[in-house]
Amino acid sequence: YKATVKAKTSTDGSSYTDISSGNWPATITIQGTYLSGDGKTARSDVATNKGASGSYDAVATGLITMTYSSLNSEYAFVGWGTGNEPSSTSESYEYNIGQATTVYAFFKKKYTITFEANGHGTAPSSQTIIAGAKATEPAEPTEAGYTFGGWYKDEDCTNAFDFNTAITNNVTLYAKWTQNATYSLTVVAGAGIASVTGSKDPVTLGNTYPIKATPKTGYTFSTWTANPAA
Repeated sequence: YKATVKAKTSTDGSSYTDISSGNWPATITIQGTYLSGDGKTARSDVATNKGASGSYDAVATGLITMTYSSLNSEYAFVGWGTGNEPSSTSESYEYNIGQATTVYAFFKKKYTITFEANGHGTAPSSQTIIAGAKATEPAEPTEAGYTFGGWYKDEDCTNAFDFNTAITNNVTLYAKWTQNATYSLTVVAGAGIASVTGSKDPVTLGNTYPIKATPKTGYTFSTWTANPAA
């Protein structure tokens, strides 16, 4: 019986398409034996990434072994099977041919998730995601004076990204930042004060900052008066 090995690829992670011609994501090697003039002769056929079908005429109970190599970096090997979905994820695959059969090598496209810091903090490393899988939400970046507000699909941060989304294309994500409110401490010399020190901008709410007043000759320091800005 004739055993034909072909390749199927998926770009969305859920449906596969036969590659009838053109480049395959990998080189598929089929090995087995078949009946010939001398009764049994070992034979090895190779389905190349140039689009060959890789057919092999095996005996009714012939065992064929399939392997792949030279995998295109843009694809991930998923498995082997005789239907629309892979039934084995093994690197190699053995199949007993009892009738004319087509065996498929299944591949899924790989995509890149790129993170852009968007002007603050440090961007996380990019992620390689197999079609249909989900990206992993990275640890939140940090930047002094700013609050991180999530990852967005646009640089203006108007379209938030959902990490529960199945990936079907390359994605660039942008960090959203909100500048924190800033405060300043201004020390002013009042009546009878020669000089003051301790003014600081910016300051952090809750922290303590040293201030000092030096009275003029003949004066004694009395007290501080706080006048918060509106």
